Amino acid sequence: MNKCFFFLIFVLFSCSTTDDTGENEKPKDLIPKNKMAVILKDLMLVESHFQIKYGSMPNYKEGLLVSSDSLFKSHGVNEKQFDRSYNYYMTQSGELHYIYKQILDTLNVDYAKVNSQINK
Repeated sequence: MNKCFFFLIFVLFSCSTTDDTGENEKPKDLIPKNKMAVILKDLMLVESHFQIKYGSMPNYKEGLLVSSDSLFKSHGVNEKQFDRSYNYYMTQSGELHYIYKQILDTLNVDYAKVNSQINK
């Protein structure tokens, strides 16, 4: 899962775009930070599932795309809105840090819950 997480982070960071001024304008349909954290966490979990089950990206690429589309719909966003929002947050290091901290905090809470269930 560690490899998958770092791969996803690398892919997301490499997709960053900026305008001519080096700043990315705030999109009108910007996904709020808390909602963005939930969506990113869910995407990471979906990709982790596919990587564990199928191993390499070519084996699960189509399934991941379909699952991502379904995940976006369940959160009431579309891929373009997600991309615009993510690209904006990539230029806002403080806000991006907050988003990733939210993801880690949520995953740690989830892990503690699962671990306590196992140890009962």
